[in-house]
Amino acid sequence: MHIELLKLVPAVKDYIWGGTNLVKYWNKKFNSEKIAETWELSLHPDGLSRVEGGDYGGKTLKELLDQWGDEAIGKSASLFPMFPMLIKLIDTKELLSIQVHPDDDYAHKHEQQFGKNEAWYVLDAEEGAGVYLGFKTTVTKDQVRKSIKDGTLLELLQFYPAKPGDVFYIPSGTVHTLGAGLTIVEIQQNSNVTYRLFDYNRTDKDGKPRELHIDKALDVATLEPYNYEIPQLADRAIRQLATDRYFTVREINNNAIFKRQIDDSFCVILFLEGAGEITDGLNKHQFQKGDTFFVPAKIPFKIMGASRFLEIFV
Repeated sequence: MHIELLKLVPAVKDYIWGGTNLVKYWNKKFNSEKIAETWELSLHPDGLSRVEGGDYGGKTLKELLDQWGDEAIGKSASLFPMFPMLIKLIDTKELLSIQVHPDDDYAHKHEQQFGKNEAWYVLDAEEGAGVYLGFKTTVTKDQVRKSIKDGTLLELLQFYPAKPGDVFYIPSGTVHTLGAGLTIVEIQQNSNVTYRLFDYNRTDKDGKPRELHIDKALDVATLEPYNYEIPQLADRAIRQLATDRYFTVREINNNAIFKRQIDDSFCVILFLEGAGEITDGLNKHQFQKGDTFFVPAKIPFKIMGASRFLEIFV
């Protein structure tokens, strides 16, 4: 089997808090206008991304990478016991639940998955929109339990306004939520472990209360203020947005032609603006805003056409 550049089709999630922006503005297709998340790059069994077109059209990316082996993902990614990352687009018409993710040790022991560090890159934000990260002051578990019972947990969290281009890094253990009116890219570890502390007494599609995981959440939560500096990024052609052992994220403004080859890691290209062509020399794909491509390690590629995109690799 030949290893090549792939255009990806995301898995789609229609959680109750989702909106219509991913269909209206990001060219996502679904049987409903309401989409909460698209899993653009995912080898996770809860939502596998697939390949569009070409010899491998319709196959899952996981199928192909299982066949291609470490050569396709590169030396850096092959050091992990499982594929290291998952990339989503998220549209929040409503507040998300207040939640926390465990670290690797706790997740391996209790969930047989990775933990979850993540980064958010803000694409669009309504006026007054923002995110909640960590507590305003150090709190106790008893205080958190009481605030859950009386519905005031959100009041204990620190609010940060958000605007397009902002980046937030959320390490495991950080109690957090996304506010309403945001469209973001989420780059995270390959995990679907989320412990909900509070969900505003909402019910699911069947009218049942959404499950909370208070004991596990308090096992892993950092009950202190968020202490990671929010980067103030200069306006330049290439911006380093976030770095973690599981992912590196760069934003690139391309005026005409961009050429690249990464030898020790696969690369994901997610287009934020523009239209044109991306090629590995043998395979050519047209791209538009919202398209995502997987570039195997050691495969040179070229992007032609004015565009802005994220480049994500290990």
